[in-house]
Amino acid sequence: MTLSVDLHSSERTTPSQAVVWAVEELRRQGYPLRSAIDIGCGRGRNTLYLAQQGMQVTALDLMPNAIAALQADAAHHGLQDQIRTLTQDATEPWPIAPDSADLIIDFPRVGYKPSPLGGISL
Repeated sequence: MTLSVDLHSSERTTPSQAVVWAVEELRRQGYPLRSAIDIGCGRGRNTLYLAQQGMQVTALDLMPNAIAALQADAAHHGLQDQIRTLTQDATEPWPIAPDSADLIIDFPRVGYKPSPLGGISL
């Protein structure tokens, strides 16, 4: 099976097809998906999708305006209690405990090495 990844863009509002596929496939295989981390979340299209799927999501992005837009959208959709946002440089240590997420997504990867947090990393 070929997995097509559409790269993160601040203009997109629908979740990445790769993320939707991964959630569906992992659930089909019986993985519990209670929590997720979205690295480089931008305006949060994948974060919002994961929260709508019932997960607690930690969303990280370097850009404060992207985090602010995500917070506004989360509140608009009633998902603010499921989403923790962090304005965070992914190259710096994260305030996230190891093994604290069932799913980690990272679109796009920009040449850094994320901290080993456990979970399933896409």
